[in-house]
Amino acid sequence: MNSLDCISLVLAEIKDKVRQEISDEFCESYTCLLESEAQARRMKVQTDIVEMVKLRIALSKFETAYNKVKCQCGTIDSVEKYISEIRKRISRISLKKNKPLVDRL
Repeated sequence: MNSLDCISLVLAEIKDKVRQEISDEFCESYTCLLESEAQARRMKVQTDIVEMVKLRIALSKFETAYNKVKCQCGTIDSVEKYISEIRKRISRISLKKNKPLVDRL
């Protein structure tokens, strides 16, 4: 084996090592990106759930108070519209939360 063959083998080994390191780094950074993306989606869904629950609780309290007023004064159209809008908002949050992952990407 001559010196050129040895040098060629050493260079090929170095290239392979560098390629492997670059490939490993790429795979590791891609995995980290996917994990971060998944965490962000989980946090977004969690935020949506909290918002939805808060709205439902507040709406329930409001409807209880409004029903007392409604018994004495009758239906108030603007309040009925407001309640309807809040229900629609809760529904939109629920739909967004339950959307398939493919649609969100």
